[in-house]
Amino acid sequence: MSDEERYAKAFDDIFDTDGSGSVSRDELSARLKERGKSDEEIEQMFIFCDLNRDNNISKKEFVSALTKNTTAENWKRVFNKFDTDGNGYLEAPEFIVFLGDCGMPEQQLEAAKNYIKEHDLDSDNKISFKEFLKFLNRA
Repeated sequence: MSDEERYAKAFDDIFDTDGSGSVSRDELSARLKERGKSDEEIEQMFIFCDLNRDNNISKKEFVSALTKNTTAENWKRVFNKFDTDGNGYLEAPEFIVFLGDCGMPEQQLEAAKNYIKEHDLDSDNKISFKEFLKFLNRA
């Protein structure tokens, strides 16, 4: 069985508990908490897998993310969507919108500044596309 087939089977057997063909944040959270994952790890995985940002993970997204077939071009489109001023960086307000759209609870959005500090490798107070990819790949 190939990796893709194993991931597709795991999607069906473990994560898609309601048989809808997609995995909600709640489904993913329930299954990963059973396996000892923290809320932060679960959120990062959800962000990493939900390529089209519709707040559901399709089987195709799941398999693609886990097999690393997600191209930089796909992530660039996501990055550009949130880079509202088009300067090639995500400043704090843009990054906060990104995290909010990805489901981070309102009360935790202020903590997004810590995400920026943690992932701002060159300390310029903004997230470059390269830093964005590194953030995603931590999931």
